[in-house]
Amino acid sequence: MTSPIDAVRQALDARGTPARQTKQGWIGKCPAHDDKKASLSLRVGDDGRALVNCFAGCDFAAITAALGLEVSAMFPAVEAPAPRPSNGMKVAAAYQYTDAAGTALYEVLRCEPKDFRQRRPDGCGGWTWGRGDVPRGLYRLPEVVAAAAKGATVYVVEGEKDVDNLRALGLVATTACGGASAAWTQAHTKPLRGASVVVLPDNDDPGREHAAKVQAALRAAGIVVRVVALPGLSEKGDVSDWLEARDGRDDAAIVEELRALEWPEGALSAAWKRVPVSYLTEVPPLRRWLVRHPTKDWQPCLPGCGDGMLPRGKVGAILAEGGAGKTSILISLALSLLSGRRWLDHFEPEGEAREGQILLLLGEEDTEEVWRRVYASGRALGLREADQQAISERLTVLPLAGVACPFMALADDGKTLLETQALSDLRDLLARTAGPAGWSLVAVDPLSRFAGPTAEIDNAAATRFVQGLETLTGAPGAPTVLVLHHSTKAARSEGRADARGSSALTDALRWTASLCVDESDVLFRQVKSNYSRPMPDDLRLVRADGGALRVPTESEAFAREEELESVQDARARAKLAAKEGRIEAHQAALIQAVLEARSEITSQRALAGLVPGKTEEKQDAIARLFRDGKLAKAGDQIVVPGAPERPIAPRSTPPHPGPHPGAENPLSAPGGAATAPRTPGA
Repeated sequence: MTSPIDAVRQALDARGTPARQTKQGWIGKCPAHDDKKASLSLRVGDDGRALVNCFAGCDFAAITAALGLEVSAMFPAVEAPAPRPSNGMKVAAAYQYTDAAGTALYEVLRCEPKDFRQRRPDGCGGWTWGRGDVPRGLYRLPEVVAAAAKGATVYVVEGEKDVDNLRALGLVATTACGGASAAWTQAHTKPLRGASVVVLPDNDDPGREHAAKVQAALRAAGIVVRVVALPGLSEKGDVSDWLEARDGRDDAAIVEELRALEWPEGALSAAWKRVPVSYLTEVPPLRRWLVRHPTKDWQPCLPGCGDGMLPRGKVGAILAEGGAGKTSILISLALSLLSGRRWLDHFEPEGEAREGQILLLLGEEDTEEVWRRVYASGRALGLREADQQAISERLTVLPLAGVACPFMALADDGKTLLETQALSDLRDLLARTAGPAGWSLVAVDPLSRFAGPTAEIDNAAATRFVQGLETLTGAPGAPTVLVLHHSTKAARSEGRADARGSSALTDALRWTASLCVDESDVLFRQVKSNYSRPMPDDLRLVRADGGALRVPTESEAFAREEELESVQDARARAKLAAKEGRIEAHQAALIQAVLEARSEITSQRALAGLVPGKTEEKQDAIARLFRDGKLAKAGDQIVVPGAPERPIAPRSTPPHPGPHPGAENPLSAPGGAATAPRTPGA
């Protein structure tokens, strides 16, 4: 039997203006006038009657008439008084759970003093206390099923009162019977398939734990779900408290505020932007760089890219074998930027890059070694006192040898790669210590000390590490982030500098250069550049005192070129002499092979197969032997002129029909006497 207050609420529901529950009762829009705000107050009287009041002045009769109710419906029937579960308790609200078709399964009664009881239909128009064996389901299930079929948003909260308050705003909401203490089962998950679910937890630990369990269950079922923590809630506060704090506001404004909170936080929401027309009509701004190429004919790949190297706000890498000088070249870059000197005596620092701060994280160096390297690079650049002061004010170097400082670490499952506190702290430090010009450069050296345990063997982990570095580009000033990494052994042997480990490392980077050792020199090579054309030529570097790398002077370059040519000539001569020596050895081996052959040798290919060595060199040796008359053809056989004829063993399988195995050897003379020695032309 429907209680008076439920009759009023159902009538409001039928008008499309459901009431919202508060601590004192319900509020809603008055049906007796054009109510723009919630002017109608609803409460349950001591005897179970429905108490209604319009703050705009509408009288009781007008309200009941507008609801389509008889005045008697506002009072409990004498023969069916409001149930009292126990002494001193009265029913404040009844929440009916139904199946998908709307058939009543059971009710949850909210009693005063605060308590909850359950009852189920007895089949005779009355009720039986307890839920019995009726399975738990979702509150307002028919509405949930209809919303899921449309792909609409469904809110999951912790109580029936919260559900009805959201319904009063025109939203679809549901809860599991029992709220946060209830187990979430497949019976709760299945009806939500197809919906976009927003979980609004109560502001306490049980609420947050319940929300996490619901989120995990729905995600496992492939359902889109987000957990939204409502702001400004007191401890144990819920969505009804959040709505009550907004009493007097227009419903549409409240819904808009809630929708804004639902928008997922993070990278996707921040980047959610449609392409403006200006992207198609206006020339984009020039790209910002750390350094520029000195030549005038440098051609950019894309409009607005410019003629630089090391783009600002991007992640790049320098690859090198151990000992090639990657740390020295990094320190040289930092000092060049801050002093305005050419980097490697070649690349011009960009103007604004000189004003920013620079941070170097050196995972393999201690304090004294940093001192030595900075001193050597400063001497090589010939820094003035003013340069030294500027560098001291804007360069930060962290010597981290012996310090565990990975940016990524494995979770307890041994598979998931998570960001560490070190990376979070670094972002915070960059934000706190940025000067007026922000940061120009942040560099980590080497990758292996910061990337975590799996970045070099797993593509997903490598990509995740680069994404972590990309978060550093958001620091004030949009710094270039540079990572130094070791090259592969195979690449070193071939004069290349491919990155050691996963290819995803270099695939995810926007700029890559390499250092390749060439004799006592080092070749600087731009390997990858997404925003400008690669360098036309390698840059040859020599080592200054202390190991710093620099471009050689013109006289040094000329002398070095002559030296290299001399070395190359000597190598070529040595290589040629070694080849000649092998050919001479092949000649002796080939003659011996012919003399010792126990079957006919009819082709040069067959002869070459009798001795080891390179085919090309053996063919060269055979040609020389024929040219010099040391080998010759006798009929179809290759022989050594002047050498005594040797008996030839019979073939195991004759190449053409001939005598049977027991026949006389046709190469022997009658009586067994040997034939005369063969000579060319015989």
